[in-house]
Amino acid sequence: MKLSALITMAKEKDTSTIAVAEASDKEVLEAVSMALQLELGEFILFGHKDELDTAIEQYAPELRKHEKVRIKHASSPKAAAEQAVKAVRENEANALMKGNVPTATILKAVLNKEFGLRTGAVLSHVAVFEIPGYDRFTIVTDAAMNIAPTLQEKAQIIQNSVSVARSIGIELPKVAPLSAVEVVNPNMEATIDAASLTAMNRRDKYLTVSLMVHSL
Repeated sequence: MKLSALITMAKEKDTSTIAVAEASDKEVLEAVSMALQLELGEFILFGHKDELDTAIEQYAPELRKHEKVRIKHASSPKAAAEQAVKAVRENEANALMKGNVPTATILKAVLNKEFGLRTGAVLSHVAVFEIPGYDRFTIVTDAAMNIAPTLQEKAQIIQNSVSVARSIGIELPKVAPLSAVEVVNPNMEATIDAASLTAMNRRDKYLTVSLMVHSL
């Protein structure tokens, strides 16, 4: 499967509205412009209006007065993150996009007890890669959010990534818990957890995936 196939799948679905937290950034605006060209959705850009106007003029002038782009003023990156999260919470947008704002700032807004997007499950990062010469996607998790997850948290992180895999047509993804070595070492907790995850899956299909242990 190629990333182009995902673009086709996305275009076949109903139009989404993406809330961008702190959009005053070259790469962010170029990504928004590309998505609009591909007709993947509509965008609400949050950020300081003056800075956003300047950035759009410099990097993506085609976004000015675009019918599928709205600009909403936010006094700071923190405010931009909070307003973008609230837009998703209040169903003004369907998805949240991280712009030029620190991960900690946007996560604090996402996890806010009053207006955040808490679900009770472990929150984890999932990235999908297309590698040249390889006939399938490589999905990496969790490379950005959970510092030292417990065994149960690792199981939830795997479940999150499996949900992503199935949403893009991979019914039985192969999961490889990474460690420094390929064998179980009682002095290395990561290898013990990998063995436990494998046993959990074999015993009661807790993860409903094919598990194998790999070294870095």
